[in-house]
Amino acid sequence: MLESVEYAKKIQGFGAGELIVGAIDRKRTGKGHDLELLNSVANEVDIPVADLGGDELLLHSADAKNSIPLSGLAAGNLFIFYGKDKAV
Repeated sequence: MLESVEYAKKIQGFGAGELIVGAIDRKRTGKGHDLELLNSVANEVDIPVADLGGDELLLHSADAKNSIPLSGLAAGNLFIFYGKDKAV
């Protein structure tokens, strides 16, 4: 986790105006957002932080947005693959 936070601080120092954070191990899993990672980064930088990926349910987005000071959330599979077969 520390590596991610230090990298986020470095990117902020280069002049980034916002960070989009995505936990690659959560992509396409439907396990929800990596709340620990998001919280660590969002609380250590002074620029907006958005999250990308991990949703299977709208509840996952609500959990992330309500528990962490995020500027936004992005989702793809949540809106494309749905139903019992997770099909388009």
